[in-house]
Amino acid sequence: MSVPLADVLKAVQLEAGKVYRCQVGDLQVEVRVERSVPDLLPAAFQESDVMLDPWTDFPELQNATLLDSEPADRLPPDVPQIPIE
Repeated sequence: MSVPLADVLKAVQLEAGKVYRCQVGDLQVEVRVERSVPDLLPAAFQESDVMLDPWTDFPELQNATLLDSEPADRLPPDVPQIPIE
């Protein structure tokens, strides 16, 4: 019968920051104990954080021009200069 490693480690008094090593047959086993890191992600989005009122007024565009653009054809490569010898 095999016992999961997590179940065995729950029965042992482990200390954070320590490393435990043991030999199992011809294998060296190392267990490093670390405290769980707190979640570093930002807090959930709060509706109160939304700013609906603009903080500045942009002037209206008087002489605006709308341009249409299209991708151009690729330029041909330069012809290499081969010296005559």
